[in-house]
Amino acid sequence: MNLENINIDKQNNKVEYLYYGKKKEIHIPNLELIEIYKTNNRIIALIGESDFLSHLQGYNFEGEYLFEVTPPDHFMYSYLTEGANNEMLVVCSSSEGKVDGWYDWHFVIDENTGVLTRGYPAY
Repeated sequence: MNLENINIDKQNNKVEYLYYGKKKEIHIPNLELIEIYKTNNRIIALIGESDFLSHLQGYNFEGEYLFEVTPPDHFMYSYLTEGANNEMLVVCSSSEGKVDGWYDWHFVIDENTGVLTRGYPAY
């Protein structure tokens, strides 16, 4: 895995890096949060304005746009993280109270399609 010199520039809505020695740049309008998943060769971004993260976008290390998804029904995006088994995860908060006893849930991000699958509570 040859990913080096990662620079995340939120002010200019871009991510720059070297991938196998080649300079790559991805422009992501309204970039708020980003996570680099080296095991999955993915860059995942949460985009939106101020306190409302409206979309999740996925890119491969070549800089190619792969997918964009909105939060699951009755949930809002909170933050990105990685699971114990290198799963790409996004934590979402319920907008309608507790779901199965919890407000916040980890959703597994499918690395090819962006489909979100509810996993386990976030605490």
